[in-house]
Amino acid sequence: MVSNSFGSGSEESRLLEFPMKKKDLISLKESAHILGYQQTAPVLSLIENNFLKAYKKAGCRRKWLKKNEVLELPELITNCK
Repeated sequence: MVSNSFGSGSEESRLLEFPMKKKDLISLKESAHILGYQQTAPVLSLIENNFLKAYKKAGCRRKWLKKNEVLELPELITNCK
């Protein structure tokens, strides 16, 4: 696991390097759209609160998410209540 600091001050996100197929990873924008958000800030909050894991691709600074983890998130939250 690789720990990097992104954004301002003490905001820290855990990024995991993981070799996977391109179609398995989706962008923050795509994740926000799937979850019904218009902006990516709520998705970043979900990452910071360990509801979702962020991944990185070799040679890329962007954060990526596993599509299946994003799709399973609403079910996971429903089962926790």
